[in-house]
Amino acid sequence: MTLPRHAGRIAAVVAVVSLVAALVVSGAFDDFSLERTADRVRGFGPLGFVVFLLAFAFVQPLGVSGHTFVLAAALVWPPWLAFGLSLVGALGSALVNVGFARWVAFDWVQARIPERLRKYEGWLQRGLSGLVLFRMLTFTMHPAQLLIGVMRIPLPRLIAGTAIGFAPTVALDVWFGGALLRRLLAWLGLE
Repeated sequence: MTLPRHAGRIAAVVAVVSLVAALVVSGAFDDFSLERTADRVRGFGPLGFVVFLLAFAFVQPLGVSGHTFVLAAALVWPPWLAFGLSLVGALGSALVNVGFARWVAFDWVQARIPERLRKYEGWLQRGLSGLVLFRMLTFTMHPAQLLIGVMRIPLPRLIAGTAIGFAPTVALDVWFGGALLRRLLAWLGLE
């Protein structure tokens, strides 16, 4: 008997949902305060920035959405600081993905790039504008990050295009997503 293709992911989602439900039912969040938690993180000062950047750069490539990190930053730090940290963190995660695709597992990654993304290769290699638009539309989506890694786009153009392309998504997440999330948490009584 073989397990369904996504059995591991389904099991992980069920485990996380079950854990959160158990914590809520147990009363573990009864004395939770977003502001107290944010104050603790801010209390770490520059060390908090470093831990956030390292987590974004090295945990996001393992499958965590980049939006998760940006929204967390929006809840902890003032908007301009959250924007700057999140943009640097997203760029770090992109460089980790690109480094993995270029220098660690080139052939493995090359074999796993979805065909629907391959049609963009020529367009992305021509100039900065295509790369900026692609990054804006895909943000930190793993197949897109890996595709760019195996394309051998020159590093200066890759960094510039990625930073410019990520900036609108990060700004939207910080200012709009952060405000929306704060309202949701307040509605749930968790702020």
